[in-house]
Amino acid sequence: MNARQIVNGVYWMGAQDWNRRLFDALIPLPKSTPGYTTGGLQWGPYGRSANPKLEPVGVTEDMLGVARHHGIHIARAAKALKGVKIFG
Repeated sequence: MNARQIVNGVYWMGAQDWNRRLFDALIPLPKSTPGYTTGGLQWGPYGRSANPKLEPVGVTEDMLGVARHHGIHIARAAKALKGVKIFG
């Protein structure tokens, strides 16, 4: 798996999920999700950086805004759970 640089110091690593449409159909995107009005349903829960043929199409400012919005929740959860043993 190759890392792809998104912006300076931030990398994406992931697998190509060929069955992603099934997940998107089962887990609908709430209309209150940031970027819904500009991104629409094709975003699924996250911005897509590739077209249906999995060719790179880039990352927009709207996608980065959604990533920043959801990323803050990770920091808040980490702070709230500091010192808590989560796994076995």
